[in-house]
Order: sequence, then C-alpha cells, then structure tokens
Amino acid sequence: MFRLTNKLAVSNLIKNRKLYYPFALAVLLAVTVTYLFYSLTFNPKIAEIRGGTTIQATLGFGMFVVTLASAIIVLYANSFVMKNRSKELGIYGMLGLEKRHLISMTFKELVVFGILTVGAGIGIGALFDKLIFAFLLKLMKLKVELVATFQMNVVIAVLVVFGLIFLGLMFLNALRIARMNALQLSREKASGEKKRSLPSSSNYSWFD
Repeated sequence: MFRLTNKLAVSNLIKNRKLYYPFALAVLLAVTVTYLFYSLTFNPKIAEIRGGTTIQATLGFGMFVVTLASAIIVLYANSFVMKNRSKELGIYGMLGLEKRHLISMTFKELVVFGILTVGAGIGIGALFDKLIFAFLLKLMKLKVELVATFQMNVVIAVLVVFGLIFLGLMFLNALRIARMNALQLSREKASGEKKRSLPSSSNYSWFD
C-alpha cells in the first residue's frame, strides 16, 4: 500500500494539474515576495546607508505582514483544491482505501508539490534579488550598484517558514479526511466545483 500511495500521489498531481495551477501560482508568488522582503530586511548593506536602521525596521514590519498574508493565501488555495477533490477522495474511499491511506497520499502530494513550488519561488526571488535592491537604492536617490545580495540565511528562513505552512496544510487535510466518510466526501464536491476558480472568502468555510 505504501508503494501504491506513492504512485497515486504523483499521478494525482499530473491528472489534476489544471486544478493545481492556481495553487502553484499562489505559492510561487507568496514564496517570491517573502524571499525578497526577507532578503532586503537582512541585507547588511542597508544598515550602512543613512537611515538604514529605520528602513530595516520598516522592512521588518513588512516582512511580518507578508509572511502572514502568504500563509493565508496558501492555506486558502489548498482548501480550494481539497474541496474540488472531494469526489475523487470519496471514490478512493469507496474503492477500499482507508482514511490513513488517503491521508498518506495527500501528505505525499503536498511534499512533492511543496518541494517543486517553494524551490522555484526561491529561485525566482534570488534571480530578482539584485534588481529589487537596486530599485530600493534608486528610490532613496543613492548610487545604484548591482552587488551580490544572495544570503543563505534568507533561504533557510524561507524554507522554515513555508515548511511550517505546509505542515499546517498537511494537518488540515488530514483533519478534513478524518472527519468525513466516503459519501460525505463525494457529496462535498457539489459545493466545491461551481467554478474552477478561487471562491470569495465571504462564501468560504474551512469545513462543511
């Protein structure tokens, strides 16, 4: 069964790729923006310029806001995906897969999905890192220099933050599956597939 859930996890990501596109875009955007804010906040060169301490304090507050917003966006996108996959999970349940197998399968899906999207987001952030720093210098009417700004501690911080976010997703997904039977899973699909687009937050609840 372990090997079966491995195969199902990969095949499900491929089969449901259109459903995962908005989720992937949300994670890419969240990781990239988070990386850039972290990179600017911890950039030692900012402390060397006039008013650098104030700038870093402002960026630090922005970093907190961006991290919180990123967590909300990613959690919301994941919930949209799970709601639209309810019928599929219900069918797996009726075919004999136990809840622990479904939980294992969705866990592995998130591991693969997270590695790909978070890794890509960090790569995009590192690619635009110099340009964002140069743009900040230009806004402050300082001499623009395209200097190396890559910081391993920023990469580690972003990995830790999104690692915790994805652990939260895994817990919520496991809780959703544990609370439902096969019939409930299949019925929930009806409320989740009205449109293949992210629903408004006013009409959404974490659990039906």
